[in-house]
Amino acid sequence: MDSRMTRAGRFLASLGLLVATVAAVHTATPAAALDPACTDTVLFVAGSSPPPGGDRSLFDAVEGHDPTLDCVVPIAADDVDRATAESYDVVVIASSVRPDLFGDRLADAAVPILVSESYLFDEMSMTVVGRNGELANRTSIRITDATHPLAAGYSGSVGVFTSPARLGYGVPAGAGTAVANTGGSSARSTIFAFETGDMVAGSTAPAGRVGFFSSFGAEFTSAGRDLTHAALDWLLAQPSQTAECGAVITTDITLGADLVDCPLHGLVVGADDITIDLGGHYLRGTAASTNVAGYGIDIRNHDEVTIRNGHIEGFFYGVSLVQSD
Repeated sequence: MDSRMTRAGRFLASLGLLVATVAAVHTATPAAALDPACTDTVLFVAGSSPPPGGDRSLFDAVEGHDPTLDCVVPIAADDVDRATAESYDVVVIASSVRPDLFGDRLADAAVPILVSESYLFDEMSMTVVGRNGELANRTSIRITDATHPLAAGYSGSVGVFTSPARLGYGVPAGAGTAVANTGGSSARSTIFAFETGDMVAGSTAPAGRVGFFSSFGAEFTSAGRDLTHAALDWLLAQPSQTAECGAVITTDITLGADLVDCPLHGLVVGADDITIDLGGHYLRGTAASTNVAGYGIDIRNHDEVTIRNGHIEGFFYGVSLVQSD
């Protein structure tokens, strides 16, 4: 039987396990409407909202990261879009999310993301297709890089579940850093990460990414909770992918913030076949008001350049195309 269909069956079966203490939320609360004391806002993406019971341990661990404030907002996967995700400080994708329905909709999102559904690793460009999966009846992982912050101070074999459960893994693509594995194969990573700008499968990471062992239906040990908190801390410390005015862009980029007050050009394209994703942000110049011939994006002698998802204003020309297709 297809592993993804098996996952779907477990999700449907879990709906009856819902713990009533999770508040019913059908559309996500805007991050700006949360408690002003929240310094770190988390969007918790699950197969349904409230999250199904199989996600309870992960949800509790995420909430426990800042137990004094209500800064974690659950949302059903069907209701998630990139703009919503990017309004939060970090996104957690739970194991109840259906990979075949969710797809790659957040792969290019300029927001740090923890992915605990192993069959989404390839959709998120964190592994190549077929280099991700899960093992049954596991309770522990093996820390392979005890010096990394994601190890939370642990080393060697670490019990993460209180009883046998499915354990997700992936073989990191690109420049992914492996921190823990399944204990049986060094290539099968149970915790791995990409820093902002690292190479992933076929592109660069627009923000931090952490691949995290699947936790569906399992109960975390204290170590499992510690590792969850360490993953959130590491993601929240990741910088946005930014560029300075006039920067020459030679690889795919997704802006993590507005780029404003550019006196001449905004961005200059320096290679073929790249994507400049403004990430919903503004590229704003001062050239128009000073009558200087500045360009929002200057493309000269380069082909197959994609510009999307943002606003360009305040330049003499928004986009300049010279001998380019």
